[in-house]
Amino acid sequence: MTQADIARAYLAALTNDLTSKSAADPALAGFVKELKTIDTSVIQRGPLPRLEHPTMAMLDKALEAAEGDATLLPSAAEAARVLDWGQIYDDGSMDPALTEGMLAAQAAGTYGCFSGKTVATGFFLLAPGVHYALHTHAATEIYYCLSGIIDIQHGIDAAPFAVTPGNYSITPADRVHSLSVRSEPVLMIYAWIGELSCPIWLWSQDNDGGWIRERWMRKPGEPWKVEEREVISDEAMAVAHG
Repeated sequence: MTQADIARAYLAALTNDLTSKSAADPALAGFVKELKTIDTSVIQRGPLPRLEHPTMAMLDKALEAAEGDATLLPSAAEAARVLDWGQIYDDGSMDPALTEGMLAAQAAGTYGCFSGKTVATGFFLLAPGVHYALHTHAATEIYYCLSGIIDIQHGIDAAPFAVTPGNYSITPADRVHSLSVRSEPVLMIYAWIGELSCPIWLWSQDNDGGWIRERWMRKPGEPWKVEEREVISDEAMAVAHG
């Protein structure tokens, strides 16, 4: 099978899996609707040469430990093996544990095998100990864990909750959230719906305890790059906490 064939099978399996779960969780209906809009008849990109990166060595271990729905997991695992992986961030100002320990592969979206105008989906591979600090984006997001345990925090003061293999979490648009990986690598499916070209705002506190954010943008298929920094307004803080 070609990379495109495998990506098609993954997209079909994910759509079917989320459809079956949407009866119990109506929040999945939006993802199902958008996944069905993907045109898999035209290849947008790929295959590319395999990424040579230390974190890629963790993919086989993560796949061996993967758990999930029996109709989704085989297609997802095969797609994770053959899709084109790349770094999400590549910036010297960031913690190298994050920039080097977080990779992504996209089946459909702005740069994946197939084009998605309002939906992107693929995989994240995160190394043990990675912490992706508080951030926001205008797209609604699902993290669907296949292996490892990811701790997700929604809000600056909220307690984190664990997402284990075979389970998922939905982050509403503009909700501030962070990710922390435990002692084993994490492989998870992700999907964005909504404004795919939106920036990612990375949050941090200054020396006086005030909150600031950095605006990161990217060209399709390239790492995110920082553009500006600003104080977080009361309005933005309220929106980020729902």
